[in-house]
Amino acid sequence: MRFGYASQPSSRWRIFSACFVACLVLFLAACDLTGGTDTTSSTAPATNPTATAAAPTATASSGTPDPSASATPTDTTGDATPTPTPPPSNMIIYVNESPSGAFKAINALTGKVIWTLPGTAVTASPLVDAPYVANGSAYVVAKNLYAWNIPGGVHIWAVKSFVPPVSPPTASATTVVVGAGDGTVYAMNPLNSALLWKHQVESLAPGATTPTPTGTPIPTFAALGFTRPVIANGNVYITSVNDNIYALNLATGALVWSAPAQGSRYASLAVDATNVYASSNADGKVYALNATTGATAWNYPAVTAYSTPVVAGGLVYVGSTDKNLYALNATTGALSWAYTTRDVLKDAVAVAGGVVYVGAYDGRLYAINATTGKTVWAYNTNKPIYTAPSVGNGFVYVDSSGQTLYALATANGSVGWQYNSGTYLSTPAIGT
Repeated sequence: MRFGYASQPSSRWRIFSACFVACLVLFLAACDLTGGTDTTSSTAPATNPTATAAAPTATASSGTPDPSASATPTDTTGDATPTPTPPPSNMIIYVNESPSGAFKAINALTGKVIWTLPGTAVTASPLVDAPYVANGSAYVVAKNLYAWNIPGGVHIWAVKSFVPPVSPPTASATTVVVGAGDGTVYAMNPLNSALLWKHQVESLAPGATTPTPTGTPIPTFAALGFTRPVIANGNVYITSVNDNIYALNLATGALVWSAPAQGSRYASLAVDATNVYASSNADGKVYALNATTGATAWNYPAVTAYSTPVVAGGLVYVGSTDKNLYALNATTGALSWAYTTRDVLKDAVAVAGGVVYVGAYDGRLYAINATTGKTVWAYNTNKPIYTAPSVGNGFVYVDSSGQTLYALATANGSVGWQYNSGTYLSTPAIGT
């Protein structure tokens, strides 16, 4: 009976055992599902965090030049060492460093140095000829005038025969033009530097001096060595430290007209189809002269204007030492609007996409609506801005007190990248 009695619980035990096993399976299954979720998320991420973090690395590494990409300039054609597969030229910016004299090409999208041409004693801002010429060259003045192939950085030619100082160059499809310290304007073939013509517009007495904005006189033989010539309307327009503006025929170098510059000796000119615009550091006015005859069209009292005017969209923009940026009607000279910054403005503006960009001694780069004069945004670099900005590739590029080159988004002023040079840089020139 005991055996028989025991046989009944065996059936119930089997049922109990089956239930226990089922519960155990469910419990273990639940544990396994939880563990599977944790394992999947830790070993198989949906996105690559390395790639996400690597995107802004230009800011951290943009100030590190690539030694293998440098070359030493000489007078031998094709002597520089090009870098492997540079980006398209419209994504390169070119700057001069002072006092080192290095001429650098920087990737406009990342801030990485592409190549460096060291020790050329560069003193003037580079002019990448496009959109002025189509031969893919960059012209830059050091103690000499150099031509470099872009974007590879290969030396093409150099001219050494100028009386210093030599002005920043300007170029068209057929002509490269500079002004020299002896009052001579030179026109050269952009492909091989062959002299096309020269015209000495001034001959000054040895030993004479001219006052400067810093108060230290300079020899007046530096007649044409400070302002960039402008090519427009079939002419070359240039100012001199002897307070004259000259218009020369681009093809022949013949004098078209000359007019008093009213103190516009340290700022370059702006020219459109109608007028030549000049800012004066003598009487503080902005002048418009007829581009064909040189006759004065209008003037506007802007206190003291050292900066180069810029004409765009029917307005002339010029900064002043009274901390204001003035927008003047290009036809009449009437004030359209004035924008007050926190410090002196002494260099040109850049105008693009309906926005005016200007740097001030207060360290801020201001983005201003070109029509209304209202603030779009402002970015504080915390150091004075001495050079004009440049705009391209969705960025505005500006150097802050010779320490850092910034690429700021044109949309909102956010920092795309920065190149920490630790020295003074020229106005950036953007290749195209």
